[in-house]
Amino acid sequence: MPENKIFVYLASLQADWTVWPAAQAFNFFVLPPQFRVVYVSAVTFCWNTFLSYMKHKVCLLEVASSKCTSPCGLVQGCFCRIDSA
Repeated sequence: MPENKIFVYLASLQADWTVWPAAQAFNFFVLPPQFRVVYVSAVTFCWNTFLSYMKHKVCLLEVASSKCTSPCGLVQGCFCRIDSA
């Protein structure tokens, strides 16, 4: 279980270092000031969608490895309880 979370964390961190410097460079060097807030809001929406996907990916990996004792659902928010035994 921890190795799944570490993998997802590192993948998310790598994506963060790829997306945000490029997005902010485009924001400050190309866009006119009146469009910057809308642009950053759109990028942030996409980024939060990606992070939500990555978070639920950990849950699906736990279910696939049969370590999750409660079913994970998008409605419930995926709070898996891992057996300590």
